[in-house]
Amino acid sequence: MYSVFIILNKLSKLDEILKVFYDNGCGATTLNSEGLAHTLCNHNHNIPIFAGLRSLFEDDEPNNITIMSVIEEEKKLRDVVDALKHEFDENRSGIMFVTPVLESYGLHNKEYENY
Repeated sequence: MYSVFIILNKLSKLDEILKVFYDNGCGATTLNSEGLAHTLCNHNHNIPIFAGLRSLFEDDEPNNITIMSVIEEEKKLRDVVDALKHEFDENRSGIMFVTPVLESYGLHNKEYENY
């Protein structure tokens, strides 16, 4: 079992990415999120070191979306990752990473098997 995490900076790609999970029979959870550097730049206006960083994020969206999915089968994982990895070739579009899931509890229900 594996977990896929995506921190998506280019929100215009959200629907396309979620469709890949859906088309492969995988669920996903989305959360509104904000990166540390962006948070520090916005909340520490009087600290000179953060003022310099602010210019790096002027063109970025103010928030990003974190997408999480737990995928049981390795084939589904490969299909999802192979379909999505090109989305992160563009500079600062986001990041995707995969981790093993050693244990999982809950949501293992017949209602979700065809999700």
